[in-house]
Amino acid sequence: MSYESLVYRILIASPSDVDEEREVVARVIQDWNDLNSFSKKIVLLPVRWETHTSPTYGVRPQETINRQIVDDCDMLIGFFWTKIGTPTGEELGGTVEEIKRVAKAGKPVMLYFSKRGKDPSEIDLEQLKSLNKFKEEVYSSALVENFNSIVDFRDKLSRQLEMKIRELQDSRQAQDSINFSFIDLKSGKELGENFKVSMDRVEVKEKHTEHLKIDSRVRYPNRIHYHVDEYLSKRNGVPILLGIKSKLSRVISNVNIELLIESSESNALKLQTKTEENSQTLFNFITIIILQMTL
Repeated sequence: MSYESLVYRILIASPSDVDEEREVVARVIQDWNDLNSFSKKIVLLPVRWETHTSPTYGVRPQETINRQIVDDCDMLIGFFWTKIGTPTGEELGGTVEEIKRVAKAGKPVMLYFSKRGKDPSEIDLEQLKSLNKFKEEVYSSALVENFNSIVDFRDKLSRQLEMKIRELQDSRQAQDSINFSFIDLKSGKELGENFKVSMDRVEVKEKHTEHLKIDSRVRYPNRIHYHVDEYLSKRNGVPILLGIKSKLSRVISNVNIELLIESSESNALKLQTKTEENSQTLFNFITIIILQMTL
C-alpha cells in the first residue's frame, strides 16, 4: 500500500579507512525505515558521495560534493578512525569540510571517533596527527561519541539516531506548526500574510456638528447629537481579522505576533486589538485577533 511520507536526507561522511562503519550506518538507517517509516510517515535516505554525486569539470572536487549532496542534506553522521582524509584546499579533509558546512547551516551533526585497535605499521602518522588536531578543535565545541568495536558503534548509533530524528521532528513542527493569515470577514477565506486596504477617508478638521449635515455620506444628518468622533470612527474604521492556524494536536499558548502596519496618511493610524480564545478546534483556529484601524 502506498503512503505519503517525509524524507530526511542523511549524509554519511567519513575518510576511506572506515568502510565497514559506512556499511553499518546504511544498515542502521534501513533498519529504522523498516520499523518506523510506515507508522511515522518518515523515510531516512542515506546519502554517500560514491552513490549520489556525478562528475563535474572545472570545479574544486569538494565544492562539487558540497553542491550536489552536502548542502541539501538534513543531517550528517560523521566518523573517524586513524585518517582525516585528503586536504580540500580549505580544510584538513573532505569530511571535516562537510561537517563544518552542515553545522554552519544549523543542521544536526552526529560525530563518532573509533577507538578500535589497528596494526601500527598500517597507520599514517601524518594523517593521525591531523586527526588529533581536529579532535582537539572539536572537543571544545561539540559533544561527540567514541566506540570500541563495530557492534558498539551499531548499538550506539541505533539508539542515538532515534533521538536525533525526534529532535528533527520537534524542530520541524516548531517551524511549520503555526500558520498566520489574514481572513476575509465576509467569506472567512484566508488572504495570506499580506493584506492591503483602500478606502475613501473622511476628514473633519473642526469638531462641529454642522459637518454632519453638509457631508452627503452621513446616513442620519438629522441626528445632531451624533458625535463627530463617533462618526469618523465608524466611517474610517477598518476591521481586519488575523487567523492563527495550528497543525498540532497540542495546545499552544502565549503566541507573540509582530505586525507591520503602514498608512499612506501621516499621523493617521490608530490601532485597537481584541483577542479571543477559540475553543472550536474544528476550525483549527486557536486565536483570533481583531484589528480595528482608524486610517
